Amino acid sequence: MYREIFNTEFNLEFHLPKKDRCDYCEEYRVNVKPSEDDAAKYNGHERAKSEAKSERDIDRQRHTGSKSHAVVCFVLENVIGLPRANIKNFYFWQKLSVYNLTAHCSVDGRAYCAVWCEGVRGRGGNDIASALVAILEKIIVQNPDIVKITLWSDACVPQNKNSVMSFALLTFLSSHANIQEIVQKSVLQATARCKRLIIYTVRLNGA
Repeated sequence: MYREIFNTEFNLEFHLPKKDRCDYCEEYRVNVKPSEDDAAKYNGHERAKSEAKSERDIDRQRHTGSKSHAVVCFVLENVIGLPRANIKNFYFWQKLSVYNLTAHCSVDGRAYCAVWCEGVRGRGGNDIASALVAILEKIIVQNPDIVKITLWSDACVPQNKNSVMSFALLTFLSSHANIQEIVQKSVLQATARCKRLIIYTVRLNGA
């Protein structure tokens, strides 16, 4: 009865978060006459995307129910402009940028967020590394049986492809004797499947 009333008598629906498209996919989509070489590169690109998704899904399924091995997907969300207002001049001139690094942990199924504003720090490699370590600290407090961590992120350089992040994770590893291993995995620009959709779905489910 409730489902019928909700679906038929109310003008309501669940919002599905948008997915980002990479530059390469968008370039191929608008290419009216792609060459055979373009098509071959695009097909290879799609295969890489599928392989990355399969690898991530395998990681998550393999360790489902495990209390000792955590698969953590993290991503920096879109910049939040605060406060919100509909006044033109105020909208463009009086914005404070707020950053939100979100992560999902497979062990407890929870979403974790590190939130800060531009008045505190920016969004460079040091800032992302500090936010991620803060999240990992919270995760191991909530789940003390974790001994191995697999990190998944997209191809954003501050999130994985830099020495600062590697050093931060090494420091975190050395300061927690119970953590035996941390594995970093990332995907191509277009294959970033550890997206806000995961985090928002978890939050909506009340985790």
